[in-house]
Amino acid sequence: TILFMIIVMAWFIKKMIKKIATLFLLTIFVSATNAAVIVNDASFENINIDPNSFQYNPVSPDWTFIDEAGVIDPFAAFSSLEAPDGEQFSFIQRGGSFFQDIFFPVAGEYTISYFEAGRIPIPGLTHIQGNLGYEISVGGDVFHTDSTFTSQSFSLVEANFFTTAGTHSITFKGVTFSSDDTGYFDAISINEVSSIPAPAAIWLFGSGLIGLIGVRKKSSIASTLSA
Repeated sequence: TILFMIIVMAWFIKKMIKKIATLFLLTIFVSATNAAVIVNDASFENINIDPNSFQYNPVSPDWTFIDEAGVIDPFAAFSSLEAPDGEQFSFIQRGGSFFQDIFFPVAGEYTISYFEAGRIPIPGLTHIQGNLGYEISVGGDVFHTDSTFTSQSFSLVEANFFTTAGTHSITFKGVTFSSDDTGYFDAISINEVSSIPAPAAIWLFGSGLIGLIGVRKKSSIASTLSA
C-alpha cells in the first residue's frame, strides 16, 4: 500500500510540475508575441476635408463622430498646431465624442497610446480655451480620464486597460461643459500587453499547489493506517 501511494504521489507531482511549467512557458510565449491591434485611420488622414479648415461630424469609414467633434487640417480657424503624424488630427469640444469598433484577438491587458494637445486661446475671448476634460472607454467601460490644457503642444499619453476577446468600441468623450474648451487627439495605437489574465494564472498555479498538498495529506493518512 505504501509503495502504491508513493507511485501515485510521484505521478501526481510530475503532472503538477508539468502544468506549472506549461504556465511558465505560456507566459514567455505571450511576452514574446505581443502584437499591435489594428486601429484603422489612426491619424485621421482618410477623412476628406478642405486644406486649412475643420469639420464637425465628418463622414468616415472608420470613425464615428458625435456632437461637437470632428477633424482639423492644420492652421484652421482654431488650430495653429501641426499634426504629430500626417496632416490632420481630431478634435473634441464640450461633450463631443468619437469612437471606432476595434477587434481584440484575445482577452487580456492592452495599452492605448495617442497624442493630445489643447487649443490656443483667442485674445479677448476668455471663454475659448483648451482645458478639456475627457475620458476613454472600451465597450462602454471608462478606463482612463485626463484633460488637455490651454496652449498645450502635442504630447504622448499612454494608458492600460483590460478587455475580453471580440469587437469593442474605443471611445474618446469630452466631459467639460462649462466653456468653449477644445482638445486635440492624433496617432492612436493599441498594443497587447499580456493575453493571460492574472486571475487565470493565479488559479492555475494555485490548483497545482492544492493538488500537491492533497496528495501529501493522502500519503500521510495512508502511512498512518498502514502503521
